[in-house]
Amino acid sequence: MSTALKFDRDYMNLIVRFPLVPIRSKEQSKKASSLVRELASRLTELTPGERDYLNVLGNLLAEYEKKTCKLLVERMSPSEALAYLLEQSGRSQSDIVRATGIKQPNLSAYLSGTRLVSRDAAVKLGKYFKVSVELFLPRS
Repeated sequence: MSTALKFDRDYMNLIVRFPLVPIRSKEQSKKASSLVRELASRLTELTPGERDYLNVLGNLLAEYEKKTCKLLVERMSPSEALAYLLEQSGRSQSDIVRATGIKQPNLSAYLSGTRLVSRDAAVKLGKYFKVSVELFLPRS
């Protein structure tokens, strides 16, 4: 079998599983993320076609997440955004406390909305979740 044929077959098998089109829903995002994780788990063994597919799918996911994050900033309060990211990440409050150094009572107060997120905490949360700091700051 020629390399070109193998490249096309690997790539096309992935296209059949998940076409490379703009991601427009949470369901599509979950399916795409699952496929990215699957491919990334065998990154060193991917064929050129699989690597190209992974690269493009990663870009499509990033674009969707960028738009979603923008919607989060516009529609959610900082506490709602934090709760959403915590839920989506599957992490616990204890995980965040350990990773960021934010004190547990402060994190709980941020989540309940009884305390505004400090700038320092917003920076730490932004780095932890790999999102804009603005997501955690009060909006005017």
